[in-house]
Amino acid sequence: MRRRDVIAGIGSLGVLAGAGVLAARGPSLLDSEGDSNGGGDPIELETIDAPGSEAGTITVPQPGQAMVVDFFATTCSSCASLMPTVAEAQEAAEDVTFLSVTIERDEEPISAWWEEHGGNWAVGMDPGINLYERYDVVATPTTVAIDGTGEAHWRSQGSKTLEEILEGAAAAREATLEE
Repeated sequence: MRRRDVIAGIGSLGVLAGAGVLAARGPSLLDSEGDSNGGGDPIELETIDAPGSEAGTITVPQPGQAMVVDFFATTCSSCASLMPTVAEAQEAAEDVTFLSVTIERDEEPISAWWEEHGGNWAVGMDPGINLYERYDVVATPTTVAIDGTGEAHWRSQGSKTLEEILEGAAAAREATLEE
């Protein structure tokens, strides 16, 4: 067998294994059936001391409160470039709580990254990936807008515009008002 055939075969196994892992996780938040909408028991996350964020905890969802949850990593260049847009949305969105969440555990580098990139809202840690799993987050940046029951009304993976985030926030706020 030629070397490139072996490499192609190994690559195919990796793709199939990855598809199996994703399939095993259950229905996607984007399924047309809407089976996985983020509902369930509240999840409590540890928050850190950083600009706009106090050390303590935050519960997701917050009853009667729309939220925009931005999943990020300090090693993600796309996350860093998205921060000014999220900051602008946070300032413009009325009656919506913003929360950024990482699976990282070391508060010092998170806080330093947060300050360097202009974060000024709550930042939490989810090392057990509970919130990531609830909203089927497999890559960063991913942003999800949820109502006060935790149901997702908008999500976007990768880069997004200010208008997209504000539309998502408005959809979650509307649903929260109807609860």
